[in-house]
Formats: sequence, structure tokens, C-alpha cells
Amino acid sequence: MINITSYRWLPAHEEAILDHIVSSGHKLITIAGATCSGKTTFADWLSYRIDAAMIAMDDFYRDIDDQFLPYVDSNPSFDLPDSYKIIELEDSIRMLLAGHNILVPIYDIPTNTRTDRARRIFACRNSYIVEGLYAFLVDVSSYKIYITADYVKLRERRLARDIPALAGLGISAEAIGRHFDRIMQVSSEHLTSQKRQADLIIDTTYRKGG
Repeated sequence: MINITSYRWLPAHEEAILDHIVSSGHKLITIAGATCSGKTTFADWLSYRIDAAMIAMDDFYRDIDDQFLPYVDSNPSFDLPDSYKIIELEDSIRMLLAGHNILVPIYDIPTNTRTDRARRIFACRNSYIVEGLYAFLVDVSSYKIYITADYVKLRERRLARDIPALAGLGISAEAIGRHFDRIMQVSSEHLTSQKRQADLIIDTTYRKGG
């Protein structure tokens, strides 16, 4: 059985977490986990502490009219591995690691389409971070961090995030909750598989403000 190191993300553990990551010697760090687990918050914190450039997997979503976008119950799904342009993301990462500057697309979540703007990432950093729901699908050697939290906390965060944004559209808290449960249902198998691949597991359940 593979021994996977895990920590609760608390101030008392932060230096040990950093030491574990830095000592791995990997140039690429991938951060995966369920919706509202705290991936982006942790990635922002880590990128600041180790001065790494960050790539959000969400910027490689397929457009709403992409013929390869998966559907669940006759509705477009942005919660499955095929919802992303993985090959394009991998190609960008390989170029970056080979010493080439890259342009990362900017995706507009409200319209589910890629904008005509891009963000330049310079190939001059010691480390690069890719964070997203299925970041471990990137077929490039990396140090893998899986972010987790208990189901109740994930659901609580999702409601806190989406209710203010969607209330004006007439979408109820109950509907948001049901949508979250459906996301977790369709993504559960893929998330479990990723958790088994992790080099490090971070539990954000008890993170204050997380």
C-alpha cells in the first residue's frame, strides 16, 4: 500500500506542508479536488509562498457550443474530464517546462466561452502550479496535491458562493443544493481515482474562513 502524507491545512502545519512540497524537487505541481474544496485558495497561498506561476484548469474549459462537450441528462456538463481541453493544456505546460513563454487563454464562466484575451506566463520561474477539478489528468510528471473537505463543508461553501450570485436569476438555494449533489455524484469516481494518485492530501475542513 502506498503511504500518502496528509495534513489538515492549519497554521501550525503550514511549514511542514511547504517543506514536504519543496523537498520533492518537482518543477510542476498539480492541485486537484472536488468543487469548493479550497483548491484555488490553497494554490494562491502556495504560489505566493514558493513564488510559482499558476495556471487555472478552468481556463481550458470547452465552449458551450463545442461538439465534444459532454452532456448529462440532456444538459451540458462542465464537471467531467471531457469538459476540458486537456491536450491543449498539456501542450502549454510542456512548452513552459521546455523554456518557452506561453499564452494562457482566459475563459468567461458566465457565458461558458473562451474570450479573445490571454495571459502570458514567462518561463523563468522555479515552479509552476496547475489547479483544477481534474488536474492530475495532465500527463506530465508532477507533484500531486489533492485538496479535500467533508461533504457538509463542501456543500456549505458551494451554497455560500452561489446563492448571492444566482439569487437575482431566480435560482433557489434548494436548486443550488441539488445541483451540487449532482456534481458530486457524476464526479465522485474520477475524484476518488485522483485521491489515490496523490503525493500529498490537504484537508481544508477545519480551515478558518475556508
